[in-house]
Amino acid sequence: MGVKGALYTVVVLAQLPYYREMGVGAAQYQIYGSIANTPWAMKGLIGAVSDAWPLGGYNKRGYIVGAAALGVASFALLAAAPFTPEQARICAALFFCASMELAVVDLLCEGKYAELMVKVPHSSSDLVTWVWGCYHLGTLIGSSVTGTLASPCCCWCWC
Repeated sequence: MGVKGALYTVVVLAQLPYYREMGVGAAQYQIYGSIANTPWAMKGLIGAVSDAWPLGGYNKRGYIVGAAALGVASFALLAAAPFTPEQARICAALFFCASMELAVVDLLCEGKYAELMVKVPHSSSDLVTWVWGCYHLGTLIGSSVTGTLASPCCCWCWC
């Protein structure tokens, strides 16, 4: 709910007003938004790296903690530092790092609940329903934090 729903929604919905406040034009905003979403396209690489090089003997834990630290630092800098339009590339890199946290945590948590689904197959569909229900609730929370309403197809389709 917190990562896949709320934080993801905040990252997606906060970028436009953030860049608009900085005075960044629409064309540059689209480029920066694409940069910020790139980690979601890298999930296959993230999974392969985490499986091939376990940190501290664990395939997931070290990567989740490292990604969370990266995300916290990125969010803190985006919130606290006064950036100018000339520094918008730095903001794009910070949004990239924030999205990297979300993509890493999302992927590796999906891997963990896939393991649980194999161990307890009779409750597998319940777990998937729980995960996606929490995602939608988190999306509503993220929408309220940003003061915008997320797309109906990402929030309300389950109603």
